[in-house]
Amino acid sequence: MFPWLKDSWLKLLKVYNGTHAPNSILIYGKDGLGKKEIAHELASFYLCFNKNSAGYCGSCPSCLNMAGGTHGDFLTISSDNGCQIGIEEIRDMIETMSMSAKMQHGKVVIIENIELLTLPAANALLKILEEPAADLLFILTADNLLKIIPTILSRCVKFKINDPDYQLASSWMREQITDKSVDLKHFFLLNNYSPVDTVRFINSNQHHLIYALINAIAEFLADGSKSGAVIECLQNITDTSPFNKADDDPKAKKRGGKIIFSIVYPWLYFIVSDIYRSRLTGSLKENYFLKSEQLLARFRSVPVHVLHESLELLTQMARENQILATSYLDLHIVNWLQQLARR
Repeated sequence: MFPWLKDSWLKLLKVYNGTHAPNSILIYGKDGLGKKEIAHELASFYLCFNKNSAGYCGSCPSCLNMAGGTHGDFLTISSDNGCQIGIEEIRDMIETMSMSAKMQHGKVVIIENIELLTLPAANALLKILEEPAADLLFILTADNLLKIIPTILSRCVKFKINDPDYQLASSWMREQITDKSVDLKHFFLLNNYSPVDTVRFINSNQHHLIYALINAIAEFLADGSKSGAVIECLQNITDTSPFNKADDDPKAKKRGGKIIFSIVYPWLYFIVSDIYRSRLTGSLKENYFLKSEQLLARFRSVPVHVLHESLELLTQMARENQILATSYLDLHIVNWLQQLARR
């Protein structure tokens, strides 16, 4: 289990060692914190023949079957590449779980990212959540509670996985990454405090692209006709990102798809934040990427009020990300660059 999940795991154990353990629990929090892992730990605990206050035994028939992926009373429903989960999958699950437990020791269903349920699928799930079998546990996970219908939320005990402390997660991340010299803390922030995403980010060599993007933005500010280099960098970041699930066709990905704003937004935001912070404080100490006077000198001509407005515009674009026309995203970004280049 990930080290930052241990406190959450102990709290879950207290809930399910109690006399009124819920039949459905919704584990939620940011993507990349380990919700899937802790859900599987809870499933193993619930099905264990010899569970105790410390967890599951790991050696009973149930635990051995869970470890081998062959447990007949355990089912996981998940989405492939962010696609919606349809009603047929929920109906199949209901039919399967209506049968008697094969090991006579309870049944568990994990449904990952329930915000991806279609409305008919959500309504079908709601019916079984309203009248669950006594021996059936539903473990649901979600990144965003706002995208879940309220009636499902009201039927579940909600359990939040909080952002991990950097000191707690850093040792684990340092062991996992291939580039040991990387400034880990700043890329941890760039990846929204997710240790798992930070490791994937660094091991896919994305961290080397940040300075190419910085240089491309600086070149554009010096010569407003060079927006193409910035767009090319952002396209490269999108195409090589481990979080790009928009296209599973390697050939299509190689040709270059569309820039995904949710992927490139943090890069742009932290670069401009560095410039803005340095201009206000006169110090490079708190910067994430612009750590030399030589780099910062390339941005001295941008007025502080323009930097402030550029950050506000980026934030507005992030809020409107769902309605920004993907086919015109390049134009939105060029417009933002032109705003940044104002004197």
